[in-house]
Amino acid sequence: MIRAARRLMHDFHTRILNTCISSGSFYQKEITDIMALASSSNKREIIILVDMDGVLAELEGYFLQQFRTKWPDKPFVPIKDRRTFLLNDEDIYSQEDVYEILDAPRFFLDLPPIEGAVEALKEMANMDGISVFICTTPWLKTYRCSTVEKYEWVEKHMGGEWLRRMILTVDKTIIKGDILIDDNHFITGIEKKPTWEHVLFSAGHNRHVTLEGQRRIDGWQSRKTWIGIINDLKDRVYNVDLDETS
Repeated sequence: MIRAARRLMHDFHTRILNTCISSGSFYQKEITDIMALASSSNKREIIILVDMDGVLAELEGYFLQQFRTKWPDKPFVPIKDRRTFLLNDEDIYSQEDVYEILDAPRFFLDLPPIEGAVEALKEMANMDGISVFICTTPWLKTYRCSTVEKYEWVEKHMGGEWLRRMILTVDKTIIKGDILIDDNHFITGIEKKPTWEHVLFSAGHNRHVTLEGQRRIDGWQSRKTWIGIINDLKDRVYNVDLDETS
């Protein structure tokens, strides 16, 4: 029974991933419908997109723990000294070692939540006029594991109701939203000017990065910062909407 259920889940999420790869997103219609409310109301829902690995789930620390357990005598890069977004771009790590860890079953499922992430997202989702979606890219090398495990992670830590807030995409630039909170400081894709403002979530690999005009959140414990960013966005979006309908 359990094996059959997991097989059904695997088939279901494989179809989801195929949809993501071909169209760029999942539940894109829901987001489009929400954004379209601006045409019939002075106020619309503001869409907040939140990355998963490195923003909600502690990938860096867990990877380092697994690496040092597996190869205690190999050199490693402390998180504070990281300088590249991709782990295998660090000179000290071989691609084979990185892939061996990331490809392991349960790697993405067992990632611990980043401190304060679950509570912050739930608080954000309860704000008036705010809709929150988790926007993540699957690890395509082992997508059969990583896709399902990302859903299982969300269900485990966020609750089943958050499964419909999941967007899996290989190109975040084509996803509509007002803000994207992401630890990747250099996001590229088909759209050169995405609809969202990229708010950088601080991580070891991006603390040295200074991008002119880009806002940053130094962890979910910096509640005043992310609350302020959302309130500022609400003021700007609602004022624009009112001006356009007046």
